[in-house]
Amino acid sequence: MENRSFEGTNDKPCVAEMSLISSAFLICLYAVSSMTCLFGNCVVLLAIYQTKTLRTVSNFFIASLAVADISVGFFMNPILISKAALNIWQGNHWLSKLADFMWIQTTTSSTFNLCSVSIDRYVAITAVFKYHRIMTRKKCFAALTLIWLFSFLFASVRLFIDNSADLPRLWISTTVLTVIIPLFLIGFCYLKIYCAARTQIKKIAERKISAEEARLSAMNRKAAWTAGIVIFLFVVMWLPSFLASCIELTTANRCKKLEVDYAWFWLAFLCFCSSAVNPWVYTIRVPEFKNTLRRILGRKRMSRELSRSIAASFRNSKSNPSAL
Repeated sequence: MENRSFEGTNDKPCVAEMSLISSAFLICLYAVSSMTCLFGNCVVLLAIYQTKTLRTVSNFFIASLAVADISVGFFMNPILISKAALNIWQGNHWLSKLADFMWIQTTTSSTFNLCSVSIDRYVAITAVFKYHRIMTRKKCFAALTLIWLFSFLFASVRLFIDNSADLPRLWISTTVLTVIIPLFLIGFCYLKIYCAARTQIKKIAERKISAEEARLSAMNRKAAWTAGIVIFLFVVMWLPSFLASCIELTTANRCKKLEVDYAWFWLAFLCFCSSAVNPWVYTIRVPEFKNTLRRILGRKRMSRELSRSIAASFRNSKSNPSAL
């Protein structure tokens, strides 16, 4: 168990240790979030795999984001559960290093995938009939390969840092490269999407575009707003953690740093809830994803009913041997 103790401003020691009740509650929250995240994002991937009409460039970016979210549920949340159970906060413990590595990797892959989704929607809205020439599968797969390679390479820097004094520079670089720049790009894309959507709606009202172009525009606008909801939820859920990181980097008070460390465990849960929420946004907004979820739940219901029927038959046969 790794506890941190510092002298505070009034020469009172600051001890970082989470209570047993807090740890147990936090572990339960992470476990529920992890299971929800894994189930929901697997539904998204299954829907894209099984439905031919969903195998588009736009949905390949969505699938990549779903994989990033699955890595949160499968790796990041269990690591944080282990840290909470062992009361490990920060420092050079291998779990802390691993948590930092996964934090950087999942943040990078998530924000860059959201950037890709935004750029894809921007092209779809502003260049309706040129979209398929611009956003080809080859370009899509090349972009996704670069995103995942960069996310792992950049995150691996944390594994080679042993001096905690060097960490602030890493976190500042991470914030600029993986949060601030992507969010500025996403904001620019959605500003342009909003302007283009208003222009298209005006043209439709004045009957200046064809019925086919109007249909494509409406479809692309709905997809853009669906992605916009996901991005908005991501920003809202990650903002408290970002602000806490800024406080920790700028304060010289070691007790205050420990307070931020304690709060971060709870804020990280809020951050990674976005990975559990994303697939339900698609399920609500996209009929194909909703139908896949219904099929899965329908199969589970049928399986339970079949199991109950077999169990009932077995009990009846035991209680009434003459019926055999």
